[in-house]
Amino acid sequence: MNFTIKSHQKADKNIKNIRECLIGLYQVLKIICPSDKEILYKIAMDNIIELNENFNQLMLNESGTSQFLTKLLKSEIDLQLPYNLKL
Repeated sequence: MNFTIKSHQKADKNIKNIRECLIGLYQVLKIICPSDKEILYKIAMDNIIELNENFNQLMLNESGTSQFLTKLLKSEIDLQLPYNLKL
């Protein structure tokens, strides 16, 4: 029982952190591209919105979430971002 409560608390914290990260990305975007008319702003906003919508859909789809976790645990999915990506 205690394990389940801790799991739920951790999930709640993770979801809150993801939301805060999305808000942070939006805030950085507003600093970099203050005009919503700029193409970079539009592209970045499209990506932030898609990320949020896809995450929400994944979390609402119980079998999809289970399948995602199974693939993640089997290392079939690479979630590492290329932080050193040169543009």
